[in-house]
Amino acid sequence: DSIKERRVFVFYPLMLSDVDKNGSMEFIFALFGNDRTTRSVYAWNYEQARMIKSFSTHAAFQQVTLTDLSGDGEQEIIIASGATGNIHSPVKYSDQTAWLFVLTASLELLFPAKGYIEFPGGITVSPITIGDKKRLIISESYSGVINRQNFLYLLDENGRVLRKGHSSLQHHPYIK
Repeated sequence: DSIKERRVFVFYPLMLSDVDKNGSMEFIFALFGNDRTTRSVYAWNYEQARMIKSFSTHAAFQQVTLTDLSGDGEQEIIIASGATGNIHSPVKYSDQTAWLFVLTASLELLFPAKGYIEFPGGITVSPITIGDKKRLIISESYSGVINRQNFLYLLDENGRVLRKGHSSLQHHPYIK
């Protein structure tokens, strides 16, 4: 007998948006899991019952959240990934690195994807408001055996690092 790999998928509904600007709303959702081909955000035109657009990657989604980072009145899709180390072939946005993706409601990158910590580790992202500006705080979490410092980053709406500092979270007694 052979043991088959169990595939686990997460369906994550996000929002309605007029992705193709034709006056008809599309349903935006993420689908990801331990299968290497299902790490995507999709736009589904429910009136025509068809997918019209997607953003796909080999990065392992760990967190998906919405915020109006650009200040244009539309929610952006913020995706934080983990460096799970499942994909060993050279591909763009491999899961050997933890990535930050910020997608517009049209499923386009707001700014180029940003790579952070390497395998094994991950990032979490927290949208915050400082004054009247939206910002992102990125927290790294390395879980490997080498002595590697984790960092916290403060990013602006264009993905520029405004501040970077050492995180002492790995020394906290409840965080391994």
